[in-house]
Amino acid sequence: MTLADILGAAKKHIVAMVITVAVIFGATCGFAAREVPVYTAYSQYYATLRQSAATQDQSGATPAPSQESPDQVKSDQDFVRSQIGLLNTLVQTDAVLQPVIDKLKLSTTPDALAGNVAINSSEDSLFLTIGAKSTDPQTAADIANAVGESLNNQIAADSFGEVKTNALSPIVLQVVKPAKAPGAPTSNNRSTLLIGGLVAVVVAFLVAIALEAMNRRVRDVADLSQYVDAPVLGLVPESNELSEGTVVASHPGSHAAEGIRRLARNLAFVTPDRTTFSNVVVITSPGPSEGKTTIAANVAAAFAENDEKVLLVDTDLRHPSVAKLLGINGRIGLTHLVTGQADSQSAIQPYWKPHFHVLPAGEQTTNPGIIINSQAMMSFLEQAAAAYDHVVLDTAPLSVTNDAAIFSKKGTLTLLVTAQNRTLKRALRDCMQELSVVGVQIVGTVFNRTKLTRGNESYYYYYYYLEDEGRPRKRGLFRRRRSKRRAVKPEAGEQ
Repeated sequence: MTLADILGAAKKHIVAMVITVAVIFGATCGFAAREVPVYTAYSQYYATLRQSAATQDQSGATPAPSQESPDQVKSDQDFVRSQIGLLNTLVQTDAVLQPVIDKLKLSTTPDALAGNVAINSSEDSLFLTIGAKSTDPQTAADIANAVGESLNNQIAADSFGEVKTNALSPIVLQVVKPAKAPGAPTSNNRSTLLIGGLVAVVVAFLVAIALEAMNRRVRDVADLSQYVDAPVLGLVPESNELSEGTVVASHPGSHAAEGIRRLARNLAFVTPDRTTFSNVVVITSPGPSEGKTTIAANVAAAFAENDEKVLLVDTDLRHPSVAKLLGINGRIGLTHLVTGQADSQSAIQPYWKPHFHVLPAGEQTTNPGIIINSQAMMSFLEQAAAAYDHVVLDTAPLSVTNDAAIFSKKGTLTLLVTAQNRTLKRALRDCMQELSVVGVQIVGTVFNRTKLTRGNESYYYYYYYLEDEGRPRKRGLFRRRRSKRRAVKPEAGEQ
């Protein structure tokens, strides 16, 4: 998944992300409100050999290095360094920590105190630092100093409980910097809130990615762009008017009609230079029930509305739907025409306008695959393309058969219809892979049955026809709604 995919998923599921961030950050704030600040105090020591301490003068100064040979000094320092590493283990023992608890009268145990005490040292240094944590700053300083004192006493002893410590006895720790009460806590609510906020954002993105992965259907145009390398030529809103035939004829001023007109105009823009089949539009879909027949019939009507000669052909011989949608007789059609059982005058019917013709599929009399792949079918298409300005083919879904690919290989324009929250992503991916294998490039897609919300309705302008003028006018939705309210006159007796 690329960064663009992640950002796209975040945009789609922004509500879920906001809820996730609010829940996690709210829980973090609740935890931070109960969190007690922790303070850390440090005391610093210098480790040296006991025999060097015995030769110190009365002022307590360490003898100058010149009093010993350089090799001896280096040997002593190496020995001390080798023993410092053992002190971190020794400081965690009961023998060191129990005296600290007794001295400071702490209400804890050596095991619990060991988790709040540690030694920091460097392999190349004779200095070591003892750190102690506590919820009280002065107590933290007292523990750090007491631990250093108790540790110094233990390494100076001849025995440590039942464990002989003679190997450590030559070492003595000299206080360099005693611990003081820290002025600020080392862990506070600010760091907790920062970590909680970062975790909330990361989890929110993971939630968005998970929701996107679980979503199996195409929800918006961004989903289309992930699988289809072709432009979206039209967005057709969900409307009951589309089930009534050609919406361009029955409801010319509706959103659906304007979406169909825009699709027809965009198809004209992507039409290449005139070839034999450049005016033939093949309309298909990844799966059934995605509205391809409705789009095919309405695009043909939109072409016919511009006084162009149009032929709509139902080539979905396995499940013909054009005749039922338009309410015409579908007994005689393409099957009979291609097989020579009927002529064009008997099979082709006019609809709505004199130059808008429809060729139903007809009752099935032979194998659909044989008819689609026949030379007679190609001859019919050549004649139709020469006789009409536009030929619109309603073909079977790609998940059923590859009839659309057969027509497209001849140089037709292929339009893929998808439906919001209906088209399966897997089906869309599979059909695009199949078209790529056979070398078919679609000219564009239609995003059908889109749901308009109040947020985007204000950006749609529609055309409606005035009966007295017979020409289109463009007005915004807000003005249309207000004019409707004005048209309602009160009944007698109403105020």
